[in-house]
Amino acid sequence: MSSALTPAPPLEPTPAKPRVLDERDARVLALLRERGAAPVMDVAKAIGVNPPAARAALSRLRLRGLVFLAGTAPRGARWGEGGPAVIWEAVPQESE
Repeated sequence: MSSALTPAPPLEPTPAKPRVLDERDARVLALLRERGAAPVMDVAKAIGVNPPAARAALSRLRLRGLVFLAGTAPRGARWGEGGPAVIWEAVPQESE
């Protein structure tokens, strides 16, 4: 029995993923472009999904470079109760 390793075949280039957004991600992006910035809870309420679904959409958009974490704000009457709210913002479009 031989202990020599067999080299793996060369990797084929992975085709680029299409830049088309699904409906939820497109709605989140449009909301942030319209409002300028918003916390996850506001995004979730505005598009009618739960906060984890809104966070997932924001994460996908962040990975594509379309949104970023703009900072945090203390919660209160505007942002809800609890710890600081993470505020998301859309990356400006090239034509802006």
